[in-house]
Amino acid sequence: MARRVEFVDTSILCNLLEIPGKCQNRDKVIAELQRKREARDCDLLLPVTAVIETGNHIAQISDGRHRRTCADRFAGVLRTVVEGKAPWALNEVEWNAAHLNTLIDGGSTGSTLVEHACNRLACGDPNILIERDRYLARTSGVTATVWTLDERLPRMPDRPIQWCAARSVRSEHTSSRYLALNDCATAPGTEPGSLPTVSISTPVRQAQHPQGGGVLR
Repeated sequence: MARRVEFVDTSILCNLLEIPGKCQNRDKVIAELQRKREARDCDLLLPVTAVIETGNHIAQISDGRHRRTCADRFAGVLRTVVEGKAPWALNEVEWNAAHLNTLIDGGSTGSTLVEHACNRLACGDPNILIERDRYLARTSGVTATVWTLDERLPRMPDRPIQWCAARSVRSEHTSSRYLALNDCATAPGTEPGSLPTVSISTPVRQAQHPQGGGVLR
């Protein structure tokens, strides 16, 4: 049976960090994170895209005190990722020219970056899907979806994109174009300023991840 992986979307982080105006489903998200950790039925990966988008949302908070509080929480969460104590691992992916070309083409979404922008779809949404597709391409025996509350985020099939030569090609399974590559990219905490504590019945352990990154189970 294929191992299941879920990429953590920005909307999930915003709720956990209690970012004003973006945390309406916080109780639901905390409960779901608790369920995932207890069930241990999937591995969680944090996309680099979600880290950048969340930081941007925090910087735009109008109230200075709330902005500082959320920034402290966010920094605390990132530290737990570095220390291997978070309920997810970082998806380590290189943002090179090939990645940007894939983003311009829209990856597996079926629409280009320009078309997404015209439809008011932010750049981060297709980029999370590109991170997921690149992970699938370099990892065997897994299925990968995106854990999100954003209804605008396209729900694409869990089909790996074949990354090989550095050229733009068209998949026989999708009408979108993507850039192929030869190379791949290399809990809420309990401390003040971090996320609320989520108790778990079993300890978190770290599994092997391609290119040296760990996947938390």
